[in-house]
Amino acid sequence: MKNQQNIPTVNKSINKKRLSSRKEGGKLLLLLMPCLLIIFVFHYLPLWGWSYAFFQYKPGKSIFSSEFVGFKNFTVLFSNPVMFQRLLEVLRNTGLWQLYRKINPVSLDIGLFFCQILNFIIAQCVAMWYNIGIILMMRCMKWDCRPLNQKTQLPST
Repeated sequence: MKNQQNIPTVNKSINKKRLSSRKEGGKLLLLLMPCLLIIFVFHYLPLWGWSYAFFQYKPGKSIFSSEFVGFKNFTVLFSNPVMFQRLLEVLRNTGLWQLYRKINPVSLDIGLFFCQILNFIIAQCVAMWYNIGIILMMRCMKWDCRPLNQKTQLPST
């Protein structure tokens, strides 16, 4: 018989650390799931709409009952000189906008900043007029709107 000391033993603390790190990883994966769901719904699910370009789709019918035309819609689009001209205009405008954003990236940030300030001012005005309306309504109903320290005290009996 061999000595029991020569047999390697598994360190239980290492196994516990591995198990605890797996549990933490599972928790982090659960925290990541809403983000992945949002990315899927808003980035990948809309790509399904691209399939309409390859069918002769008629509204009211299912896409599966429509005739598959492949790239025919694209050849019609690019062979029409007017549509091709409009496509070039759109690409030019998009390119100019991207170039402008590269040259002056601060303009959008300034616009968002002023939009937030305007939103804050409007929210404060709405809250103020709401409070004034409540006070006027209470006075019209003959409620006493003075602060508690200004109300007349009834004599105690």
